[in-house]
Amino acid sequence: MTSPIIGICDSGSGGQVVAQFLESEFPRAKILVELDRANAPFGSKSVAQLEKIGSNLVAKLIHRGAEIIVMACHTISSTCLPAIQAKYTLPIISANEVLVAELSNLIRNQELINKSVNTIGILATQRTTDSSWFPKNLKIQYPDLKVNSIACPELATAIDQQNGALINDLLDDYLAQLPLESLDALLLACTHYPVVKKQIATKLPRQIPILDTHKQLVIELTTKFTLNEKA
Repeated sequence: MTSPIIGICDSGSGGQVVAQFLESEFPRAKILVELDRANAPFGSKSVAQLEKIGSNLVAKLIHRGAEIIVMACHTISSTCLPAIQAKYTLPIISANEVLVAELSNLIRNQELINKSVNTIGILATQRTTDSSWFPKNLKIQYPDLKVNSIACPELATAIDQQNGALINDLLDDYLAQLPLESLDALLLACTHYPVVKKQIATKLPRQIPILDTHKQLVIELTTKFTLNEKA
């Protein structure tokens, strides 16, 4: 069976990282990437602008032959993805839903060893944070979960520019806004942030699970779309 062609949408280096991870997991799959660096960062755009950007990226990938779209951008997933999905018949995977599934896995695994996840932190773009997508949707599944969302408006650009000194200062600033001592998990709700995941870990007061979409995305593609790992 031929694996479906995967298309990945994003603004910059974060999308490339997702593509590289999927290429390592599905070495025979055809993976297409569309990045809109000209409009980056997405986190400062209006919802109307984001819908236009996202629709253009999806249209380009479909024109190139994509059969499954991964909307790797959490900002678009938080604000206008349903409107974009309504325009097309092929499946468009939401990065946000993948990240929530990863959190659900952690919660289940913690329960198996009689531990609980009571408080989480979320690092995201300004637009994602303003949308309240994560608090609203997590409240449905986990009404007692304490969610601390922090906007990181300059971080994605600093990562794209590989500005190490600025990244370090920004991480110190953003992480200081979280109740780190009480966190049971930290969610990276922007595709750029896993690039500095190890750096983030060194700034935490103890070992805290840091979640991104990468591993869960492989599970989603494997179970729902018949892609075979390492095939």
